[in-house]
Amino acid sequence: RPGSKNSFSSDDEVFRSYWREGLTSVGRTPELLRLVNQLRQADSDSVYFELPIDPIRDGAERYLDIVKTPICMRDILSKINVHGYGDDFERLCSDINLCFRNAMLYNPPEHDVHKAAKRLSQKFTELVSQFKSEKTKNAKKAFSSISAKPDSSVAAILAERANDELLDSLYPSSGTLLVVPNPLMKHWEEQISMHVNSNYCTNKIPLLFRHRRKSNASHTTEEVVRLCTVHQTHFPFLFIDEGSTPLPPPEFLAMFRIVLTTNQRITQEWKKGSVEEELSLTSRTSARGNGRHASYRVFFDDVRADLPPPSPLLKVHWLRLVVDEGHIMGRGTNSNTVQFASWINAHSRWCMTGTPTQQTLSQTGLRNILGLVKFLKHDFFSAKLGGDAVWNDLIAKSWKEGNLAAFCRLQMLLSLLMVRHTKEDIEEIPPPLYVRTYSTMSRRELTSYNTLVSAAQMNIKTTSMKGKTSGWQDSLLNPRESKHAREVLRNIRIACCGGAQMLPTLEEDLWIETIQYLRMRHHLDDVRVRVVDNYLQRATTGELSSCFKCGLQLQTLFIVPCGCLVCTECIDSNTNVCPACTQTFDFDQFQQLQPGLVYKWTLNKWFEDKERESAAALRRQLNEDQAVNDTINDGSEAAPAVAAALPPGGGVERNRADEPINLVGHNNNSRNRAGRRRTKDHQCTFSRANADGKCLRCREEHFDCNFLVNGGQCSICFKNAEDCPQHASKALLVTNKLLSLREAELAGNRSVKVSHAASRLLGENTVPTQRPLKAIIFSQFRILLDYVGDRLIRRFGGSGVAEFWGSTRSRELEKFKH
Repeated sequence: RPGSKNSFSSDDEVFRSYWREGLTSVGRTPELLRLVNQLRQADSDSVYFELPIDPIRDGAERYLDIVKTPICMRDILSKINVHGYGDDFERLCSDINLCFRNAMLYNPPEHDVHKAAKRLSQKFTELVSQFKSEKTKNAKKAFSSISAKPDSSVAAILAERANDELLDSLYPSSGTLLVVPNPLMKHWEEQISMHVNSNYCTNKIPLLFRHRRKSNASHTTEEVVRLCTVHQTHFPFLFIDEGSTPLPPPEFLAMFRIVLTTNQRITQEWKKGSVEEELSLTSRTSARGNGRHASYRVFFDDVRADLPPPSPLLKVHWLRLVVDEGHIMGRGTNSNTVQFASWINAHSRWCMTGTPTQQTLSQTGLRNILGLVKFLKHDFFSAKLGGDAVWNDLIAKSWKEGNLAAFCRLQMLLSLLMVRHTKEDIEEIPPPLYVRTYSTMSRRELTSYNTLVSAAQMNIKTTSMKGKTSGWQDSLLNPRESKHAREVLRNIRIACCGGAQMLPTLEEDLWIETIQYLRMRHHLDDVRVRVVDNYLQRATTGELSSCFKCGLQLQTLFIVPCGCLVCTECIDSNTNVCPACTQTFDFDQFQQLQPGLVYKWTLNKWFEDKERESAAALRRQLNEDQAVNDTINDGSEAAPAVAAALPPGGGVERNRADEPINLVGHNNNSRNRAGRRRTKDHQCTFSRANADGKCLRCREEHFDCNFLVNGGQCSICFKNAEDCPQHASKALLVTNKLLSLREAELAGNRSVKVSHAASRLLGENTVPTQRPLKAIIFSQFRILLDYVGDRLIRRFGGSGVAEFWGSTRSRELEKFKH
């Protein structure tokens, strides 16, 4: 019953639970005695009820005939002292009221005893009310948090009462709040319009409201209210939150069946606080305003008086909360997004994700699952029932010990919480074809890979040797060196992707020190010293040297005190015997003998960019010199540096940045210039002679090139396509595969109609009806996508490659789709 009015738990229910659980029998006795003594002291006529009635002594011969259950205060006090009432407070109240009823039953109304009994009965009602109120306050103070006493029914009642009060303050809604990543906003809108039939919801006109700036809004809130509630011609179907303008009131949001918002929105709204904080502040401020005792915290809470109210999203009790890419909810409560999502009140909560846990350590994955369970507010792992302690005892600890029961428990839990869909469940999607292709690494990739791996192995093996001194502080296995270990892995991935070339370097003083160490300390002859010196010369010039044991050729090898050169695969950190000549050596001397090689990049993507810029600068200089020579020979003035970019007669002008614009200047060199409109104070112009793709004025490089038409030259900036180099094996494999697929499509399906984007990319002037050839390249590591993507952009052009990451991925996704 979302948002409906609830009957809050009464104070009597809280008192009864507290009386049973909060106090022991020993603690209840003085409380009951204090209550009874207050009653006895409240009226001097209470002496009438102290002792039992003796019919003969008191002259009440018919008393036992009229009063069937006689009782007095002495009997009640005796029963209290022997714990006769237990945890039943109502029995005490019943006995005291019985004492007064007996007196009023036997004595007529005008009798003094009857009047005294009536006064004391009323006084007792007041004292009981005060007593219960006092104990209820104590209960609220002691059991205000479920985590303090997780098994207490008092805490459960108080929590339920607070939840009922919270729900009563919210606006009820039968709608779904859908939270999606920012780049997927447009995608979700399209999917809703494609797959949701509003006729199942209403027979009225479905209304779509786009919340944006007032100047661009599709409707105003007043128009929506009038159409949906006054005229009742429209049905508030879909609310789309576009932009960062303040949200409308919660009662307006509660009208819609679907409210679509973004992670960015809930991150922005987090700073406004939760509804619980607002209610707590209101109640404390009200307590102070009413003159009642208030905590000192109330006075410090005055700082929140000027803060904005909580987000309207929190003031609605939603039927359903759905979070797309919901695995982010398993990252803990430190994230603003996760904390705000936990504040949202909803009858049902859903997380949609294809990767509930990342491919990380199993314990990290288990913590992510626990975070998701907490977000879903599963009662079994709530603080009331133990929370993290229960999870650790039942699953995490047993999982770490390798107990099969932990797997079965987790599987059973997920089977209750998870609804899993695979591609096999969707009949419209044909089964995928899996083809595994192994690429052969180029010689440069092999050399760079082996050099980096050998350097890492050298570090690990030398620091693991048990000598007189320990090298653990410099080991890549040392947790303190994890930053350098991650850098080594990153460089190895780059080397495998053809992105770099590594060269060992050695300072001259270290070189001389190594040679002198061999002569003076180990007394090697000139031949062996010459062998080591030649190895250092080859290593620092990029050449390979052979291992004396296995013959493996590498850039870097171990130098053994006997003068042998061995690879890291042949040396053993636990054995001090040379694998080539079987001579023994000292571990400490072996470590001191290794030269301090420093590894430097000699070629990578950034070096290539510098080479391109240098070549382009040389071409520009040659063109300028040639222009000066032509001017001197002709005796005329030089042509202007920047051509006037005006559309020729019959030319076509377009506004889309990814469509070619044929703008030709009105000077003698107009055929060598072209321009394109930009959102700048000028229009970029490019030189056909320079062919560097950079504007002659702002030097910004043109990105939206298309190298699959016009012979591999961009028709706007005149930049030429670059073939993928042979040493980049992975990028070369992907490029050749894409080219072969395109050629096959063009050869066998020339009559197939494609989209506008495909027409621009493939050079086909056809009516857009079908989708073009598309490929998705995925890598777990962003750095590899940078290297491979750079090769693809330089071969195919930026108009045909979408980079789905960073701040521009929404625009890139649209490029990929269309």
